[in-house]
Amino acid sequence: MDILRSASVVAPELKELEQEREKRRYTRQGDSVKRMMQEKSLAKGLTLAKARDIFWAFTGRDLYHMLTIERGWTSDEYEKWLTELLIKSLLDTETSK
Repeated sequence: MDILRSASVVAPELKELEQEREKRRYTRQGDSVKRMMQEKSLAKGLTLAKARDIFWAFTGRDLYHMLTIERGWTSDEYEKWLTELLIKSLLDTETSK
């Protein structure tokens, strides 16, 4: 994916492919966030749009790359941290107690 992103500078059609891939990821994740909203498990005051944006941003490959490749986190450390972050950011932990 890094090669695709780098190549998009000289080949605009590759940038379009990357944008389409991210759009599909955002759409798929939206289904999960909609279920959370239907189950009334989203954090209070969090809109569907904001929840989708947060979920999409935190689960992008850039953040994974920065922490695992550039900073040396293990995949397990990253997964545990991300899980905790998503729970704190998206879910109403009061109703799940």
